[in-house]
Amino acid sequence: MPGGSPSKRAVAPAPVLPGQNTSAAKLTGVPSKVGFFTVTATAVDNNGVEILDSYGRPIAERFTIQVIPVELSLQAKPASQTVTVGSPIANACLETGAGYSAKDVTFDPKSLPNGVTYDPTSGCLTGTPTEAGRYEVVFRLADEPSKESVSTTVVFEVEAEKVTSVPTEPTTSEPTT
Repeated sequence: MPGGSPSKRAVAPAPVLPGQNTSAAKLTGVPSKVGFFTVTATAVDNNGVEILDSYGRPIAERFTIQVIPVELSLQAKPASQTVTVGSPIANACLETGAGYSAKDVTFDPKSLPNGVTYDPTSGCLTGTPTEAGRYEVVFRLADEPSKESVSTTVVFEVEAEKVTSVPTEPTTSEPTT
């Protein structure tokens, strides 16, 4: 067997041209079941004919895909709070359904009170508001394949600093002679 090819079979591998992308194929679709699925991707030429290696076997790669269940839900805890300018808020954290994370959530950052920020890693709002007002922050979580989405709103009532006057002792003025 010269060159390692099986007897009575001469196979020439299909040429790959310089600059040709052999990994441009995409697996697409929307899964309808959860679980582990084994997939075999086989190389084919422009005519759909399998490309064979030097031993006459199809060039193929086998891999496993895990489809996880998703739960399209989004909650904020706490959903509302009242604070005073200059006082830190109680951390308000978002909880997403299975298959999603806080990084998948979108919102308008301009709707946050000045001094409050959102951390997409933890899913929490933290900070100290610097201006009084009512702030309603709408968070949205979308499932692109199904085009469905859910939202939740976090409300901040930020009150102006309370000015307390310090009582002073009365002064008496006695006539001087």
